[in-house]
Amino acid sequence: MQHLFVPYQEAYELKQLGFDEPCLGFSSSIHPEKIDLDNNCFLSFYKLTNKNIDSDVFITRPTYQQVFDWFREKHSLYSYIEPVIVEHAVSPIKFDYVILELDIENEIIFDTLPFHSNQEAQLACLQKLIEIVKTKINI
Repeated sequence: MQHLFVPYQEAYELKQLGFDEPCLGFSSSIHPEKIDLDNNCFLSFYKLTNKNIDSDVFITRPTYQQVFDWFREKHSLYSYIEPVIVEHAVSPIKFDYVILELDIENEIIFDTLPFHSNQEAQLACLQKLIEIVKTKINI
């Protein structure tokens, strides 16, 4: 289930960009690879946000889907992962990402190098989305 959550470093960068949506999990800076799930998340209606946990030690760990939704809703950046077929490859099915920026007419950003797994493409897409927003707000 760990693969559903954004890695710690990207979660930290998202927090710097203003991401503070309710999350199911969190990590500490001491053990960033470990994801603790909010045991009371269903009772508390997902109140686990960066604002209501000790942000010097802990950081929320959103799922990829939450983050892609956030980029779409807050920054008009639509993204998706797509399978691609690479001819004459040992494993012919690879993955790529596409980012559409709706604030800029016909703006399309994509990676031309296919990734070996859906998870690799998701992470690369997320890193590119973070880079785009950082550039926009001059971080």
